[in-house]
Amino acid sequence: MNAIAPACFRRQSGTVLVIALILLVLVTLVAMSSARLALQGQRAVVAEYDREVALRAAEAALDDAWRSLQLPGAATSLATDLVASPERERWLEIDLIRDAGPRTTAFGAYTGRYFAHGEGILPQRLPRYLIERLQVVSAALGVPAASVWRVTAIGFGAQDDVHVVLQAIYRRTTRGDSIEQISWRDIANWDELHAQASGSDT
Repeated sequence: MNAIAPACFRRQSGTVLVIALILLVLVTLVAMSSARLALQGQRAVVAEYDREVALRAAEAALDDAWRSLQLPGAATSLATDLVASPERERWLEIDLIRDAGPRTTAFGAYTGRYFAHGEGILPQRLPRYLIERLQVVSAALGVPAASVWRVTAIGFGAQDDVHVVLQAIYRRTTRGDSIEQISWRDIANWDELHAQASGSDT
């Protein structure tokens, strides 16, 4: 015959159960918070890596453009119909992300260099660039027309929606036997600038 537990023991047993449930809920909340923080940290690391991949791709595109400009006759053909003026900056009008036509140039198009992309952690797309002749700047620097160029390059990350836009100014040296870089910048707000100017894209 089973003995009936005293009422005080039954009350204690119920209290222990409530405390255990509260502790279980607290442990679950802590675990969920830790998992959320870990996931956010992972996303931040992935985003930073993607931007670094895009940055290196854009830098490679600038280097490829510089090499292209030094090829015989390339400086003229690459900048055809892209003469910049104070009133019109073509690099803002052209959609660097979607334009794969003659106004932008893919990495290696003139130099024949290879750029690994499209697989795994590599950039999803080839970096591209466009070249504008800066005639006004050329006059200010006292060098012949068509001897100063603005190169705008875009590189993509492992995720296709991640991109970095870089821009550099190049000029032919006074001796005329080489081309040098005279400025460089990261255009972090290119999307905003392009959206403002896209209405004049032709």
